[in-house]
Amino acid sequence: RQATSVKHDEMLEKIVYNQENVVEINHKHLEENRIVALDKMNPGSWVFDALRTQVLQKLDENNWKTIAIVSPTQSSGKTMMAINLAISIAQSPNKTSMVVDFDMRKPKVSKYLGINHKKSLNEYLKNEADLSEIIVNPSVPRFTVIPTNTPVKKSSEVLSLSKVRGLISDLKDRYESRVIIYDLPPILQADDAM
Repeated sequence: RQATSVKHDEMLEKIVYNQENVVEINHKHLEENRIVALDKMNPGSWVFDALRTQVLQKLDENNWKTIAIVSPTQSSGKTMMAINLAISIAQSPNKTSMVVDFDMRKPKVSKYLGINHKKSLNEYLKNEADLSEIIVNPSVPRFTVIPTNTPVKKSSEVLSLSKVRGLISDLKDRYESRVIIYDLPPILQADDAM
């Protein structure tokens, strides 16, 4: 078991991202958007590390790999929470994390991170991009994002498509160490989260 664990840790250290999908982030922009989990000198990051520990314990207890972040209404901080938690999880030595922007009504993950990637979930849903083309690494080790660049009409219906169900299944099963965080719309303003 220990040999397997060491091999798994070595694999996580050797993760290399497709160079076209690596986007440099501006740390000042992150701070302005309350993305603090990268800055271990910021006391705000400690809160997310404590949350990470609790979340990972619960995920391990139940053999879960996915989390949905919702809020009651807009401007409650769910996107900020999702990104900070994912970055904190990615800093764990035996985990990787991904944020999927499923708030298709008002996508904000790209805005909060300050990334501008030409291909996103929008193109994937229209069969104009493969999964490998829409996954972005915002220059944080073991952390990836699937952005949604523009609002999607009839988002609740889109989330019910077999293509989306297949995407969710593929993301969940692809890497044993990956924790996937879905940023969903507020539950009192849409039925998407259901």
